[in-house]
Amino acid sequence: MHAGHFGGGSAPGSPLPERMAAGAGGGVALSLLDLTFYFIDYPAGQKLAYVVLSVLSCALIAGLGGWALTRALAATGALAPLAAGRTAERV
Repeated sequence: MHAGHFGGGSAPGSPLPERMAAGAGGGVALSLLDLTFYFIDYPAGQKLAYVVLSVLSCALIAGLGGWALTRALAATGALAPLAAGRTAERV
């Protein structure tokens, strides 16, 4: 975890696996909420498939996607006034 940031996943220099783990955690939370309130009557196999697909999609979209977008924006200089832009290497 980086000083001055709440949560390591949001820090500009945090590694990709850390960000993907944070995204996967979001998928777990999404699954628990949906299975508790909306998909109560689903069979166990469908619930398991829902959890696995939710975790994978959240890890890819939130983790990998957020990491890639931050790197791309920092490389253009668009994030220069922000912490992510100040720690970026210019391309």
